[in-house]
Amino acid sequence: MTVITEDELRKKVLSKELYEGMDLIIPSGSLLTPAAKSYLREHHITSVTTSTQKRADSRPIRTSSIKTKSLSRKIEYEIQHLKHLLYFPMLRDDTFPAELWLYFEKQQAWLENIIQGKFSVIEQAIDQEQVVIESSQRRQWDYSSKEIQLQLNKILFLFEEKPDRRYQYFQEWADALIQTMTVVKLN
Repeated sequence: MTVITEDELRKKVLSKELYEGMDLIIPSGSLLTPAAKSYLREHHITSVTTSTQKRADSRPIRTSSIKTKSLSRKIEYEIQHLKHLLYFPMLRDDTFPAELWLYFEKQQAWLENIIQGKFSVIEQAIDQEQVVIESSQRRQWDYSSKEIQLQLNKILFLFEEKPDRRYQYFQEWADALIQTMTVVKLN
């Protein structure tokens, strides 16, 4: 018998092994501490014991429809999270020129449209001469851009599990965004 603590769950969330909306599979015979149960509830993570999972497998049609709906919500949630990351809350307003801030605002609007099922042509990246940031903001930029790339990979991974019409549009958009972000230069 093993005991799963809140601290173990926090470590899994920080290492991105566990995230909001996910099912945590608990081996039979294992126990969750009350604090761990509360942590799961706060982060909208459901706990499933292996014996419960076996019973759910006996009803494959119902389970698959629930998974499809759940996956769609997960993708939308992760896209919403990416939209908030593109706000760059760690960077000062004077870090980028106005043209680059406008570019990222348009990308946020594009993400909102794809959540709503509206597909549009991807706007071309901005001029490379406009993509210069202050060197004092380098660490924040590096961290923010890596977080965005991790989020893009997470969304693409979710799309691969259940591809739909948005997948191709999103993949092209992600490639263009990464291309723009890689040309950012320090002042």
